[in-house]
Order: sequence, then C-alpha cells, then structure tokens
Amino acid sequence: MLREASPSPKRRPPAGLGSWRLESHVDDVTSTTFIVLFEDGTAHTAILDGNNEGGRWRYRANEFQLSITVKNRTGMKEDLRYIGQMQEYSGRIRGSVTEGQMDPFVVGDFQMTPVVASMSTDLMALARRRDEQQSITPLYSKKVLSGPWLLVHSGVSGLRGGVFELMLTEDGGFASVRGVGAGGMLAGRWNTWDREKFILTVVRLKSRGAQMTADHQYWGFKIHGDGVTPTRITGEIMYGYLEPTSIGCFTMMRPSQLAPEQ
Repeated sequence: MLREASPSPKRRPPAGLGSWRLESHVDDVTSTTFIVLFEDGTAHTAILDGNNEGGRWRYRANEFQLSITVKNRTGMKEDLRYIGQMQEYSGRIRGSVTEGQMDPFVVGDFQMTPVVASMSTDLMALARRRDEQQSITPLYSKKVLSGPWLLVHSGVSGLRGGVFELMLTEDGGFASVRGVGAGGMLAGRWNTWDREKFILTVVRLKSRGAQMTADHQYWGFKIHGDGVTPTRITGEIMYGYLEPTSIGCFTMMRPSQLAPEQ
C-alpha cells in the first residue's frame, strides 16, 4: 500500500534571525536589499525587480557567515561571502565582503540590520553611536595608499624575479609597470584591513609572464609611516586557500625611497 508523501514543513525564520536589511559597499557601489534567514541554514533575498537570489548562512562563536550567488554586471554568476560579527549593543552585523571560492579576496564591506518594528528610533540611534565608537578606522585611506610602489621579495615566492614596480589604483586594483619582463604583468586586487594592515592578491588569471600555479596573497601585517603618509609595508607571502602557508616575505616601498648611491 502506497503512503501519501507528507508535505514538507514550511521554513520558519529562527528567533532573532529572520528578516534583515543588508547594506553593502563593493567596488565603490553601495547597494541595499532585504534578506530572510531560515533556521535550516538557507537564505533568500526579497524579490526586487524580479530577481530572487539564494544562499546559505551560519552563526558560530559570534562570527556570522553568509554566502550568496549573485549575477554581476556582465550577467555571469559569482559567489559573494559576507563575514562579520554581531555588534554588542545594536545587534547589527558588520564585516567584510569576499569574492571567490579558491582564493577569496576582500572586495568591500557590509552591515546587516535586523528589521524590528518594535525598537524605537531613539534607542536604535543610540545603539549605533555606541557601536561606531568601538569600530576600527584604518589609519591610511585608499587615496593615500594608491600610486606607485616597489614590491621586493625575500624568500621563495614562485614568481620570476625579485623586484616589481606596481601601480595601485584607488578602486582597489593594481598592475605592474615593470619587473616581469617584456610583455609580462602582475595584476590583481588590494585592500586594507584592521588599523594598519594591508592585503594584496596577485591573481594568476590576470597576470602573465610569471611562473604561478595559483593566486598569491601578500599579507601586510604593518603599514609603516608617520600617520599621514605611508612609506613602507612589510609582511608575508601566503599560498593556499584552506590552510595558507607562508612561502616568503616581502617589503613594499615608494620608488622615491630608493635613492641612487653616491
């Protein structure tokens, strides 16, 4: 005797993690949408202009992660991951937006605000002010960090040669102008994080003329300077996505610092 299949249970948003307003700033573009988190770990955006995107989320030890597959400007699908922490007073989630599965890279920032109609405007404004007082503002902006830099390797990096001249643009991109050889070029993305830290990713598919089997990440653990003008960045070269391993060290400095010897 055949039994009728029981109807699948309706997904219910978990207490406190239901509807949220998601505000993001990626590649100098600010966008706002609404998203619903379900207790089975799935997430769906509100239907806006006929588009409805889905993904998954998790929340462990005060770290929140949300992965969504979206369509970019060219119509191709790409994976975005939102990684942040719950703010103590307002209940907002704030963090960074990363792109890519194998070699994720920070492409922007975001904040998620719970849609709670019962919370008064005055209390929400006060909570936001207390959160913002505890937020970390980078010491050096992208504007002052953009421009020409010399990338100097020490140790094995997997790249042919040891010194490259890079041009960092304010929109978070970069390309080498010399150092790779005729027709060669290193290219990728860069960003700042925390108070005085820096990250640069050499994207293999955007580069040519270099011996690379995968993307390389340069973790700048310290941006040196006088608080107004950055002069030097030092850190380690990391390889691998699941378990990044240091394969060398690097220093970045302004070309003007390499004065010719007398």
